Amino acid sequence: MAGNIITVIGGPFPGVARRLPVAPSSKALSPFPIAIKCRNIEDATELLKLQPLAAIWTKNPSRVSLARHIEQHFQDYGVNVTLHFYPCWKSSQNAIYTNFDDVLAAAAGWVYAKYRREENIKNALLTFILQNPKRDDNGRHLALSGGVDVEVVELDDSEDEENGRAEAAVEHEAAETERVRQRSLSPAKQILTHVKGKGRGTNPLPGAKEVFIQQLQQPSTASSSHGPSLQRSQSAAAATTAAANTDSRPSTQPRVLASVFKPSHARDNDSSTYLLQRVRDLQGSIGVVHESLVPTAHQPLNTGLGRQVDWYLNAHGYTEEAAGSIANAYTRYLSADAFIAYLCGRGMAHAEAEWIWATKTRLPWRHRTQRNANKRTNAEKKQLAKRRREYKEQYNNALEASFQVILGEARKLREEFGAHSEQYYLEEIMQRPRVAQSSRGVNRWNVFLREEVKRMNNELAEGVPRYKSSALVCQLKVKWAAMTLEEQRESTEEGVAKLLEHREMKKLSVRKIPAHTFQDARKTLETIEKEIMALHARTGVEIAMFAVRGKIGDYLQPFTVQTSSRASDFFHLAFNTPMNELAARYEAYCVSGAQGVVQNYNQALIRLKSELVTLIAEKLSKCVGQQIRMFYKGFEDHITSKYGVVCRGWPLPKFQSPADMSTKNEVELVMHAFKTGTTSFQRLTEAEWRAWDEARFQAALEQQAGPRDRSESVESHASGERDIEMVRGPSEPQASSSSDSPHDVLQPSRFLNTVTTTSGMVIDTSSVKKRKKRSDAGVARGPRKKA
Repeated sequence: MAGNIITVIGGPFPGVARRLPVAPSSKALSPFPIAIKCRNIEDATELLKLQPLAAIWTKNPSRVSLARHIEQHFQDYGVNVTLHFYPCWKSSQNAIYTNFDDVLAAAAGWVYAKYRREENIKNALLTFILQNPKRDDNGRHLALSGGVDVEVVELDDSEDEENGRAEAAVEHEAAETERVRQRSLSPAKQILTHVKGKGRGTNPLPGAKEVFIQQLQQPSTASSSHGPSLQRSQSAAAATTAAANTDSRPSTQPRVLASVFKPSHARDNDSSTYLLQRVRDLQGSIGVVHESLVPTAHQPLNTGLGRQVDWYLNAHGYTEEAAGSIANAYTRYLSADAFIAYLCGRGMAHAEAEWIWATKTRLPWRHRTQRNANKRTNAEKKQLAKRRREYKEQYNNALEASFQVILGEARKLREEFGAHSEQYYLEEIMQRPRVAQSSRGVNRWNVFLREEVKRMNNELAEGVPRYKSSALVCQLKVKWAAMTLEEQRESTEEGVAKLLEHREMKKLSVRKIPAHTFQDARKTLETIEKEIMALHARTGVEIAMFAVRGKIGDYLQPFTVQTSSRASDFFHLAFNTPMNELAARYEAYCVSGAQGVVQNYNQALIRLKSELVTLIAEKLSKCVGQQIRMFYKGFEDHITSKYGVVCRGWPLPKFQSPADMSTKNEVELVMHAFKTGTTSFQRLTEAEWRAWDEARFQAALEQQAGPRDRSESVESHASGERDIEMVRGPSEPQASSSSDSPHDVLQPSRFLNTVTTTSGMVIDTSSVKKRKKRSDAGVARGPRKKA
């Protein structure tokens, strides 16, 4: 594994590793962790002596201060490694390499990758930390000789391959630079501030960092009610360092952040400013920050909503006032809708406010002190493991015993009630909901005080003011202290049961006075509403609830609770009724009772028809022996011809579906007939079924061949005989068994030459009534003649 040994200085995992850590970017405030890829384990171990550099950074987090310390005290670390090093501070993997092939792999795909060859580890660390390889005539870094913290600059084009960087197309860069310049030009007002360097003198030193805050133009009219405008912009600009004289500064033009990464040959003589960050409030941008790092004195925002929200607000340049407004809104509003509505009303985007609400971190509400645990020996660990095994075994045995007790209670319920199995009662016991409230145990001193005060008040005469427990506490306390534990337990044994019964009475007893009922309901519903809103805020559960009075003499008004607007939207879409109106209707139902809900004639008729359809389907399925579909039109084709079932005793003149019945009396008549057995479905015997089928076939033939014997048809019609599948009256005998005589079966000659409609109605076709001849039959018709 030679060549894959990495020395990691600083960071969360310092030491020797086999893989490169996550390195900071070129714009990061801290250079740590610094990864040095070595060729062997000996060099990696030697470079571990530089580990105290991380502690130096912690004391003074400044790249220039750290570089000065390395320059002045590097010999104190005693590092002796004679290699060429390649600090690479802008690439896919920023690190210090000892092999140029690793540098090429890290710089692959980066047009402006930055690296340099150094002859020793000291210069490599200085170049990597300062990100500026330029030196003065004495070979010292310019950042250290000038005494100020310089910015990241581009390397000059080099003829040496190992000191060079990837080339870019000059024409493309020139066109891109011009396009960005034209897009970024704006007539905005600029405010220039100089941040003094650490050098001597009052004039700014070369390379001193400058902070340019560009204030966006504000409208001349007064700001709207959504928030401050110009005044807040000025306050945001004043939050940086004080403004200085701008006469000595060359003319500048604002540029976007992308222009910072253009080639060095295009930036060396460019005095333009470059945009680093925008300053924002809830309404939008109020200013911009140019050409420098964020001042080290700037404190990060702390809203109390979690690190992600704080980092987001810092990255987008929100002011402390805007962050305070967001924190106050979170504290004030308990629901997401109210929180988002408040921030959107102040000017924030809806998606941004929704993300902040969904990303807030649940903070701990208890302070936990970290314990300093002593390291145990192997013998102590074995003894502890043994005790844990014994404890686990005892605990499991106790759980098994408890389960047997619960199982015994389930058996008692089974023996007492006997309606279900033991498993059912066991699940009933185990699934009891946990009440979200704590119940205080019975205090025997309270029981003793209660019983003694009651006894003393009972001995008083009628009309004498009664004692209060507060007046007798001192007197009874002496008596209670003089008693032994056994005497205290014996004297309060009966009172404990009475107190528990009293508590149960207060919890579940029915209130008789309407005013007491109203107050109890009001306070309880307010508590439930608070719990519901808190549950919605914690878990996002949507809840819709309404409570109404149950008696006409109560005072409670309809009470509704909805955690968001989804509830009202659902009731409007599902029932086309607002939630408040639905609660009022529910109150009317509860107060008047089921009998008080008036149903009109059509509703009652529809309900009866539905019940009749269900009853007929059940009777037919029971007769056939399986679940089948009922057909009213074409009953003989779908039911009789397939299953040999006929309907006897149909009470109406026409066999039709309940949906086609027009009056309530018809529906009730058919339902009563089926329930009493007057009308029923019956199976035909084999002989009757064959005779019915033969007669049905012959009737079809006669219908096709035409009328044969009209007198026979008239005689058969006068006899009143009907087909076996047609409906018979209640007085007619029902189908007999297979032992009936053959002469009882209807013969084809006894049938009329009829046509059966789909609804079961028979039409006699033997004698068709002729139409009356028109009086003007045969008279020629034509246009009328004019007189």
